[in-house]
Amino acid sequence: MSVAHPSHSEFVAAERKKLLTLCQAMLSGEIFFFEGAAQVCSLRHNIEVAEDDPDLRAFVVIQSETDHLPLKDIQHRWSPEALERLRP
Repeated sequence: MSVAHPSHSEFVAAERKKLLTLCQAMLSGEIFFFEGAAQVCSLRHNIEVAEDDPDLRAFVVIQSETDHLPLKDIQHRWSPEALERLRP
């Protein structure tokens, strides 16, 4: 029995749907923008949008300016004191 794989266009559409969901989560405050920007950047190549797209570049800038901040999934590896020093 073979496993059906999505077509390329189905894959791109699914990745774009992830992007939409992610952006909605950032706008509603469910996800911090620096967390969301990292995730958006990880989807960049899968959504087939030009590298110089101004909307995507905004997320690249956010990620670049906040890449020193630990993402939520690795904060447990940081000391509480170090995390506290990063709080605004």
